[in-house]
Amino acid sequence: MHAQLMRALYASGRRAAALEVYQSLRRRMSDDLGITPSPTTRSLHHAMLQDRPDQRHLSAAGAVRRPCPAPPSAAP
Repeated sequence: MHAQLMRALYASGRRAAALEVYQSLRRRMSDDLGITPSPTTRSLHHAMLQDRPDQRHLSAAGAVRRPCPAPPSAAP
């Protein structure tokens, strides 16, 4: 979920906010659980730090894609 939020923020031009999401996640995981974010999330963060994430980093692997519902038909 955090990686998806980071991708969305970065794609909308909010790089600083995307990086803050990672820092907040890393602090909470470290303080509360004694672990670090996943290698994929760390790789995304590193790419964003360099301001060079490629499509591999920006595509939401495993994201659920739902079709948009059809608009309601206008009743005569």
